[in-house]
Amino acid sequence: MSRLEWILGIVLLLLLVAAGGLAISLWRGSGARTAVPQSEEVALAAEFAQDVAPTRTTPQQTAKHAYVVAQEAAQAWQSDAVLVSATATWPQGLRAADLAAGKETWGFIFYSPAINKTAVVSVTEGTATLSPRDTERQLSLFDVTSWQRDSAEATEIFLNNGGAGFIEREGITVYSMTLSMNDPNGNGRVEWLMSMLSTQNGHSLTIRIDAASGELLEVIDAT
Repeated sequence: MSRLEWILGIVLLLLLVAAGGLAISLWRGSGARTAVPQSEEVALAAEFAQDVAPTRTTPQQTAKHAYVVAQEAAQAWQSDAVLVSATATWPQGLRAADLAAGKETWGFIFYSPAINKTAVVSVTEGTATLSPRDTERQLSLFDVTSWQRDSAEATEIFLNNGGAGFIEREGITVYSMTLSMNDPNGNGRVEWLMSMLSTQNGHSLTIRIDAASGELLEVIDAT
């Protein structure tokens, strides 16, 4: 399985967990959580999703604005900490206009080569919360100067290339986006991977763009 397929699988899994968890909670009338298989990759993703659970009770930020705060916290943790990825998941049921600003509670994964550990940094209302984690996986690091397109620009591209129509057609949806390096050919390209899932029938729309140029790389419409 390629790295892109792994990332896409995790993103879609998180969207399904989020939608399924809310449905079960409403059915039971409680805050019950959905259990997920605890493989290394899924466990890391599940923990990360809990750390950056979206909320609409506090002001939101774009990824770049949140990164400034996250980087300060990561550098205070380990001076050699470098960015691995950034992720946000929006609450279900939002309209295209709600997503267009690209603002949400953002979570970042940083890696310290010196101690071979990662840290999950969640930024909410301008405040960073850092949680160190052990890791045994090989991580792809990237130069943040190649990250030029903020989450608002990336989301606009998503909406203009089927996202807005997907919301109108499918109704209640969940939107997630992840910034990371997809480097199968050694080109060091940083990409935005954006996915939207219909909670009613499991239909999904996934789009990849170059985070430097905004070039549309791939559209996967699973409807």
